[in-house]
Amino acid sequence: MTTPDSLTERYMAAVLRNIPGGKRADVERELRSSIADAIDDRTQAGESTEQSERSALEAMGDPALLAGSLTGRVNYLIGPAIFPRYRDMLLLLIASLAPLIGVVLGLLEFGRTADIGKAIAAGITSVLNFIVYTVFWLTVVFAAIERTDVVARLESQGTSKSDRWSVDQLPHVPTNAATIGDTFEGILTAGIAIVALIVLPHVTWTTDAGQVVPLLEPSLGDFWIPLLLGLVIVELGFHLFAYVRGRWTLPMAALYAIPQIAVAGSLVYLALNGLIINPAFSKAIDFPQLGQAGSPGMLIFAGAVVIVAAIEIFKTFRRAAAEGRPQSEVASIA
Repeated sequence: MTTPDSLTERYMAAVLRNIPGGKRADVERELRSSIADAIDDRTQAGESTEQSERSALEAMGDPALLAGSLTGRVNYLIGPAIFPRYRDMLLLLIASLAPLIGVVLGLLEFGRTADIGKAIAAGITSVLNFIVYTVFWLTVVFAAIERTDVVARLESQGTSKSDRWSVDQLPHVPTNAATIGDTFEGILTAGIAIVALIVLPHVTWTTDAGQVVPLLEPSLGDFWIPLLLGLVIVELGFHLFAYVRGRWTLPMAALYAIPQIAVAGSLVYLALNGLIINPAFSKAIDFPQLGQAGSPGMLIFAGAVVIVAAIEIFKTFRRAAAEGRPQSEVASIA
């Protein structure tokens, strides 16, 4: 009987993470049977149970290469170790953000021209552009990670490409991994923030006199909007990187907290100083206190920003703290 963090379970996890969901059950069943038979044969030949398990797994070889051979796929630009995550991430980005971008930009075009045909064309064009750029840049990023990961592993172990794979290279079974659901939540949140930062500067109110008044303080576009966009994109990059690695680490969580704090601090500063809402907009809608410094609305907004940022940072550190521990240790802490 294997324990949750035994060599066999770690090997199985490393193989199955690269197997498509539809084939995973069959592969797991057959692979477990093969491993058990190999261990039994070696045990009967006189090896200890521990050595039999180690020898049997090392004879099977690198789990990433084994997974590639089991699925019948050969991926040269992006290797089998991270190709499934590349594929899942590509589909996730396109499915979650492309429709949102298409609808928002289509509505903006319709608001500008009042032409439904141009609005539909703008939405479709923006979706196609987003897909093309996403495929290109995500491929570049994953190809770079593939090569960086190989270099980092060789440097840390001081081995050459000809050295034999060893079970000592197996990661522990994740106890709180960066799952597709967590990553989707992070990507969707960042995507909504990006769209909001792009769209809100274009939201206006037309007064009875025909004057068009923007919602946000016009000066935000000179510095604050670009800064916030850049910080949110950095946050998005952390979610992508964590998903590729399969987990959060404490150094990653600490670095991720920096843009989180920067975004929250910027928004709190702007809110408490009354620099978000355009005073002319507040006056036009007959609510002059809406964006004033110290107003209830701005105080509530600032408090909400701090709470959301604190929760996000706490969740990330909690995931990172659980990583790399055996399941039994995590259970005892809980």
